[in-house]
Amino acid sequence: MNIDTTAIITAAIGPSLGFIGVLLRSFLGDRSYRRIKRIAELHEKLPTSVQTASEPLLLNLVDVYAKRAQKKLDRQVDGYSIVTLVVVGFLGGAATYFLVVWAEIAGGGWGILLYSIAIGVAIFIFLLMLVGLSQIFVYPGDKNYKEQ
Repeated sequence: MNIDTTAIITAAIGPSLGFIGVLLRSFLGDRSYRRIKRIAELHEKLPTSVQTASEPLLLNLVDVYAKRAQKKLDRQVDGYSIVTLVVVGFLGGAATYFLVVWAEIAGGGWGILLYSIAIGVAIFIFLLMLVGLSQIFVYPGDKNYKEQ
C-alpha cells in the first residue's frame, strides 16, 4: 500500500465510524415500543384479577412513550451543530491524514510515535463526534429553537 492510500484510509476511520453509529441507531428502532408491546401481550394473557394490578404499569409506560414521541416531533435539527460536526470531522480527518503521511516519510521510531499520535487523534475525533451527535437537536425552550 502506498502512502496516500494508507493515509486516506486511516483518516476516514473516525468520521466513518461516527456515520455508521448514526445509521445503526436509526435502524435499531425504538426499544420502548417493543417493551410496551411485550407487556401488553403479557397483560392480555393474565387472569382478570391480576390484570388490575398490572394496568397502572402499562398505562404509565404508554404515557411516558407518548411524551417522548411528542418531544421527538417537536424537536428541530440545529444547523450549527451539524456544521460543527462536519468541520470537526474534516479537520480531524485532515490531521490524521497528515500525521500518517508524516509517519510514513519519517519511518523508524519517529514513524511509530507519529502513528501513535495519529491513532490518538482519530480516536479523539471519533469520540468527539459521538458526543456531538447527541447535540444535533434543539427542543422547545432552547435558545436556538425557532417557532414554526
